[in-house]
Amino acid sequence: RLVSDWSSDVCSSDLVPQFLFDLEDQFPGKEYYLGHFLFETTDKEPNALYVIDGQQRLTTVVLFFSRLLLELAQRNISPELTPPVQVLDIPRLNKTYLIRDGFHRFSTVESDRGFFRDLLANRPHSVDDASLSQKRLFAAYQYFAQHFQKTKTHTLLDWANLVENAVITRHQVSGKAQATQIFSFQNDRGKGLTNLEKLKAYLAYHVYLHASEGRETAAIEHIEDCFARIYQLTEQINLLKEDQVLAHHCTAYLSPWAGSMDVVKVELAKIQDRASKVEWIQEFCSSLSNSFAHVRQLEVEANTNERIADPIILDGPNSWPLLIKLYDLFKADLFSNHYDRLLRLVELCLFKLEFLHGRCSNDLPSLANKLQKDGVEALKIKLESSAKTGFRGSEEHTFEL
Repeated sequence: RLVSDWSSDVCSSDLVPQFLFDLEDQFPGKEYYLGHFLFETTDKEPNALYVIDGQQRLTTVVLFFSRLLLELAQRNISPELTPPVQVLDIPRLNKTYLIRDGFHRFSTVESDRGFFRDLLANRPHSVDDASLSQKRLFAAYQYFAQHFQKTKTHTLLDWANLVENAVITRHQVSGKAQATQIFSFQNDRGKGLTNLEKLKAYLAYHVYLHASEGRETAAIEHIEDCFARIYQLTEQINLLKEDQVLAHHCTAYLSPWAGSMDVVKVELAKIQDRASKVEWIQEFCSSLSNSFAHVRQLEVEANTNERIADPIILDGPNSWPLLIKLYDLFKADLFSNHYDRLLRLVELCLFKLEFLHGRCSNDLPSLANKLQKDGVEALKIKLESSAKTGFRGSEEHTFEL
């Protein structure tokens, strides 16, 4: 028996949708990892495990099975018509996750316990006077109910088997003192993950999901090699932090209007073919690694080249995406007049922007993003116009080019 004793079992607004999204994104033959759990045992109740870390995931799983089994029962599925039902042992799932021998297998904190058990029993319950945690439990249960009603039976059965056979890791301690220390170090100490580190984990996970059997290791190793190079370059870069380089790369090559993680997820979701997803991830990691290298080289060049230094000094956040992309295009011919001319125009645009005192916005990030599609000549024409009049400013102020 599992008992939540440390915090309210609130299902956050994004946890349940993400849980179902992960199940939808899973492929046959790929193990589903549910996470790590920390439990405490006590002499007072030897048959119970007190949940120290993992309450929300366990609450979600219990609500998931409760509503899913009810949905299957309401459909009155015939085993003859749906052979997979024979694989899904519904009575055993009830005993494993919900109630066995009259006792609930999982109990929430005392303040939510009655409300939670009413949900599991599908008893109508008003939430008008409910606490915030109870309203969130109810919202999670309703989300499952609405989603399951629109989901095909064979998919529900696949999800049930997936969660039933999920991989977990666990650690068990005895005594509040040890549990408190471990929980504190797990949740409050140490350095939080950067966006770059989160992205690496996200990309590696999706390579694992989508790579064909036997090729997962090689694909993941490619990601690790790219990020090993990135981390080496990060130590050499002085002007930008790793997340800033990541953001500038995504602005230049994906979208200037969204956060790094969000835009990568959107781009990956557009690709339907699994092999193409893996190929896109590998190409993205290689390109990102190259952008880190370009930032490092631009820093070195800026020490002696005012054409590079001035845009960084005047407006680095808006200049970096275009500087990275131009360096990528001209790295084989950095002394060309064409490259020097484009850098000079960027510098003039920024001076013009400063001169107009906020009466027009900075379009350099957008120009960087469009460079691949529009080409260098279109960029030059736009920069020449903007250097004279500002990006969206009045034509009454001009600079000689």
